[in-house]
Amino acid sequence: MQTIRAAVFDLDGTLWQPRSVVLPAYRRVFSQIGVPCPPDEVLLETLGHPFDVIWQKVLPGAEASVVSRAHDLMIEAERHYLYANDIDPFPGVLETLRFLQQNDVATFILSNCQRDYLDLVPDRLGIGGLLTDRYCAEDFPGLSKAEIIRTVRPLIERPAVMVGDRFHDIEAGRENGALTIACRFGFGGDDEFMGADFLAQSFCEVQEIIHGMVKA
Repeated sequence: MQTIRAAVFDLDGTLWQPRSVVLPAYRRVFSQIGVPCPPDEVLLETLGHPFDVIWQKVLPGAEASVVSRAHDLMIEAERHYLYANDIDPFPGVLETLRFLQQNDVATFILSNCQRDYLDLVPDRLGIGGLLTDRYCAEDFPGLSKAEIIRTVRPLIERPAVMVGDRFHDIEAGRENGALTIACRFGFGGDDEFMGADFLAQSFCEVQEIIHGMVKA
């Protein structure tokens, strides 16, 4: 196994469990726009998808003005609950990021979220200072995660690993020559992890796998 010099992480479902923020935020938004809120399992299935896909799933057939208002309200609601609730990364996340930093491995987040969310969540989790950089879909309109990595590749052009819980993450890693770790503790199903180099049942397993890659 090659020794990695960069690690790219998804955010929701990979570094932390966002249910305590996302579910009340969704409920608040649907109440504000006067539309019945979908069941929790439908809402959670949307996590990790680009926002245009999310709103198609939870507001099918809605007018563009309704979707736009819901999107703006969701940003406000998530910010509210991110400050109102105590949130923590998964066990092992802080130790892993510190280990990577100490071993001169660059660390990145790549998420299908908006910039406001990406600016706030890692800092609320206490991991912002351990990151080399953060990338989100809002900064690269219309691009998939695989395409975003290709766009910023000069910044991470070194042996790398991609860690995530949805098929977008595994696809992004494989298409860019990175090793891939699929997080089965997140929101994706096993059918999304075909072709992943490693499967992890917890972030502590991710930690063990990464230690092996750094010390290979």
